[in-house]
Amino acid sequence: MIAKSTFRCSRKVTFVYLQSFRNKSNLSVLFYGSDSFSLQSLKALHSNSFEFERERVVENVSVVSGSENNVVSKYAKSNNLRFHLWPFEFQPHAFDIGVVASFGKLIPLQAIENCTHGMINVHASLLPRWRGAAPIQAAILNGDTVTGVTLMKIAPHKFDVGECILQEAIQMHPRITAQELHPILASLGAKLLIQCLKDLDYYLSNAKKQPSEGITLSKKIKKEDGLIVWDKMTSDEVDKRFRALNSFFDVYTYWIDGLKLKLCDVVDPKLAEEAQIDTLLAGQFKPEQILPGFIFFHKKRRQLFIKCCDNKWIAFESIWPTGKKQKINASSFYSGYMRRVNKNTPIILRDQSNKENVNA
Repeated sequence: MIAKSTFRCSRKVTFVYLQSFRNKSNLSVLFYGSDSFSLQSLKALHSNSFEFERERVVENVSVVSGSENNVVSKYAKSNNLRFHLWPFEFQPHAFDIGVVASFGKLIPLQAIENCTHGMINVHASLLPRWRGAAPIQAAILNGDTVTGVTLMKIAPHKFDVGECILQEAIQMHPRITAQELHPILASLGAKLLIQCLKDLDYYLSNAKKQPSEGITLSKKIKKEDGLIVWDKMTSDEVDKRFRALNSFFDVYTYWIDGLKLKLCDVVDPKLAEEAQIDTLLAGQFKPEQILPGFIFFHKKRRQLFIKCCDNKWIAFESIWPTGKKQKINASSFYSGYMRRVNKNTPIILRDQSNKENVNA
């Protein structure tokens, strides 16, 4: 509170403010994390512990993670931070504050009580929208135009229901991917975390309950969610699924013999529409032959077009067949796979995940 009451006053008073800031004790932090989103907050905490006294709020950081091989635990060990493998037990009030960022496990009451000021969660959505395990993917899958980061108090027994401490929103580019959005929100979360810790008493005392309206849940993503079912998904849904999951999970379909094909390098659906594939196919196949899952190689564009359930087309520039060391471009896929099929026979990709001949 001193900062807010004296910052705009005289130089003499400001000097008193700085002295008072320097004399207050810094925080012992217990950090829980597991991935690259977590890592940005951990780095911010660790970096702050080396700041000049005027900016420093972190005295030391201890790290908890569920594995010794993820990026968080590796960072902790390489920087000589105290590391604890989950689960663990500490004495009550062993730390000033706990910080949780993309940890993925429910924090029990006993662990919360280890920290004098409780625990803060850095969550990659504007709560109460997208509570749960995969808020970044959920925002893209549902076509959100705005997302952000929420700092909230950790409440025992349930995920993402605690009081909101801080929020900041950002606009989402219409074609942004989860891979691009992930580091943006991670950096924003780290910034908000340090902002909060610099005036911790103020932010904790002014935390607000989450609204009861607008609650949505983001389910945990499974590898099966990457399967494209052509006769049930629109081109827009396929595009959003690719942008949400690719680089975290395979987005895939199956070749006619059951071989798993990872889809790579999706094309903007608006550009795919310009190719007018239906017109190109009009003289070669009957309309009833061009079903969802129909795959066509556009030689001039060097792209693979696949029909979706809304009778629109989605295009990809490369494919990664199971067994190959790397992805192959559309031309190579056409030469190595599609040309082996009679040119008058329509090639239909289907959901073959439950068939015995699937090579997954």
